[in-house]
Parts: sequence; structure tokens; C-alpha cells
Amino acid sequence: MRQREEAEAVVEQLRGELARVGSHLHAYAGDRERLTQELKAAERRAAEAGSTERARGEELSLMRDLSLAFHQEIARGQAKLAPAPDDAARVVLTFSAREMLDESGVSAEGAKRLERVVKIADSNPERPVIVSVAEVGGEAAPESSLLRLSQLAEALSAAGLSSERVVVSVDAEGSGETEPSVVLTLLMSAEVPPG
Repeated sequence: MRQREEAEAVVEQLRGELARVGSHLHAYAGDRERLTQELKAAERRAAEAGSTERARGEELSLMRDLSLAFHQEIARGQAKLAPAPDDAARVVLTFSAREMLDESGVSAEGAKRLERVVKIADSNPERPVIVSVAEVGGEAAPESSLLRLSQLAEALSAAGLSSERVVVSVDAEGSGETEPSVVLTLLMSAEVPPG
């Protein structure tokens, strides 16, 4: 009888220990799941930070290249170069319309400037640059503005930029320009933006 009681006591003790081990394993599984989710979230944040850092580096590289290519125009006030205020991957290059256009369309000097833009846009084939062309501040009729924008887009294509990488925008809201200007927005992307 005593052996039976001892055996039952041992069985009860083992059941208690087994229950305790089971609860520890259950807690461990919950901790493991939580830690796995936290690890995935941390990896996502690290990838996003790396992507943001790469985009910032590409933007700075693009700004540097454009600054070097257009330093004379920028110094003389014929061109403005700035990052787009709403997007880290865009750079805005603005010229006075009279510096880019003449009565027949794109001026000879404007065509040379567009060739320099295309050369910079083509400098990184892995991450192509899309050039958005807009005209702001003019008093001309919308039809003539569209014609000039079309001529600018054709000049970019003639300089070697594929037409898929040229986006024509009728309005460059928020550019801050008051005088007639040609706004070139260079976008570091592999896809044409909507719009």
C-alpha cells in the first residue's frame, strides 16, 4: 500500500512538473512568435532606411551632376536647382522661358541645355532618370503652351532620351515661379510616374 501511495505521489509530482514544463513551453512559443515578428519588423525598417539612404545618395549625386553641368547658368541666375520639396527622389531644374525658347520653339541654347540634361539622365542606366517638362508663369494660350511643351519633349527625345522617360506636365504647381519658366523635374525611378 505504501508503495502504491509513493508511486501515486511520484506520478502527481511528474504531472505537476510536466504541466509546469508545458506552460514554460507555451510561454516560450509565445515569446518566440513575438520575437520573430519583432525581428521581421526590424528587418523591414532596416531595409526601408537603406532604401531611403540610397535614394538620398542618388538625389545628392544627381544634384551634384546638375550643379557641375549648369554651374555657369546657376551662378548667373539663368537657372535654379533645388530638391523637390515633396519628394526626396526628385530634383527640380528651372530655366527662364526666354533662355530655353524662341519664336520658333526650342532655342539653340535651349537644345544644348537639354542635351546636357539627357547626358546626366543617361549616366546611370540601372536607375534611369525621368524628365518631367512643365511651363509656368506664362500668359500664352494653353494651345501654344502645349505646343512648346511638345517641342521641349521632342528636343529631349532628339537628344537621346527615350520618349517613355519624358513626362509633359501642363502645370507645375508649387514651383514658385512668377516669370515664364521652363521647369524640368528629374525623377530617379525605373517607372514613369502617374500624371
